[in-house]
Amino acid sequence: MAKVKNNNPRVHEISKDINVSSKDLITLLESYGVSVKNHMTVLENREIDIILTTYLNQYDKGDTIEEYYASLQAQKNEEAKK
Repeated sequence: MAKVKNNNPRVHEISKDINVSSKDLITLLESYGVSVKNHMTVLENREIDIILTTYLNQYDKGDTIEEYYASLQAQKNEEAKK
């Protein structure tokens, strides 16, 4: 039987996207009772919600998601100029 490809992200992919270590994400998920083996674990929607809710609320300045990513891009551009 062929395996169905899962399009959900892995821990390390979310980690890279939000600039937080995989180890920190694993610790966060385990504090919510979610068993995560390693950075290659595929995340389900509930787990993604936990991560995004935690980190977006922590750093929320009232920006829209577009404004947030525009500011991240501006920071990357500044770092690239150095």
